[in-house]
Amino acid sequence: MPYRSITVWVVVLGVLAVLPGCLAGGGILPAPDEPAEVAKTWIAVHGDSVVRLSLKNDGTGALAINLAKGPPSVYRIRSWRLDRETCYVNGVIDSLRRLPLDLEPVGQAQPRTVTGWAGRTTIRLDVSGWGRPVWLTPEQEVEDRIRQTREGMAAR
Repeated sequence: MPYRSITVWVVVLGVLAVLPGCLAGGGILPAPDEPAEVAKTWIAVHGDSVVRLSLKNDGTGALAINLAKGPPSVYRIRSWRLDRETCYVNGVIDSLRRLPLDLEPVGQAQPRTVTGWAGRTTIRLDVSGWGRPVWLTPEQEVEDRIRQTREGMAAR
């Protein structure tokens, strides 16, 4: 029960933080215009699952999916690009641009179809066989938050 209360407060505080910008007309970030805006490493951690996506400026990259404590499934991204098709997902502050990924399994990885949508602050991946999308955050932002949290705890 305490976990549910914390979750509710985090959502409420998040809405309050974004609301003034939305009311001023600046709440929805435009979709990225250039591939360089999303060419970085992205990560999602949920329970014991980790998804890591690395997009390079040359239009290649890598995807690793680790659904348990075993070795990850790794995919080489032969090519990726930003399409002109955009969408807005209710509750997300980014407009998203379609992100086609051409994947090649590496080693024992099973073939998968992955559809991507890229925003300025998030990437949504729809993975074949999964019931819901995976939302990724820039890895550097996650590392910065972890560092700040450690420093905050060390100061106490």
